[in-house]
Amino acid sequence: MKRLIISLTLLALMIGLGFWNTAQLNDTCSRVTALLEEAQASGEFGDWENAEARTRSAWQCWDEQSTYLYIVLPHDCTDEVYTDFHELLERIEWEDTSDYTAASSRLIALLEHLSQSAQLTLENLL
Repeated sequence: MKRLIISLTLLALMIGLGFWNTAQLNDTCSRVTALLEEAQASGEFGDWENAEARTRSAWQCWDEQSTYLYIVLPHDCTDEVYTDFHELLERIEWEDTSDYTAASSRLIALLEHLSQSAQLTLENLL
């Protein structure tokens, strides 16, 4: 009986950690995505200073969680996010609206995909 209780406790702990991990990842991705969407809107209106400030805020938000994200996400995904952020900052520097919008949309889509792929759904479990 003692083994069963220990096993069930460990199982409950693992499930709880899975839900916590999903919530953390969703929170980070949604905060970064919201900042990037604000930056994208600013860039489309030619407000490059605000676009850069919002993008750097999004980068800082992502970077603050980098150790955790490297642990829970595949490295190629986190590396792609870092590369996309650097590309986005260069597009802001060039003040090229169409390239900036495309790069921003690509990064937002990647973050949304990362968030969705971490959801504890039957589709992701199987």
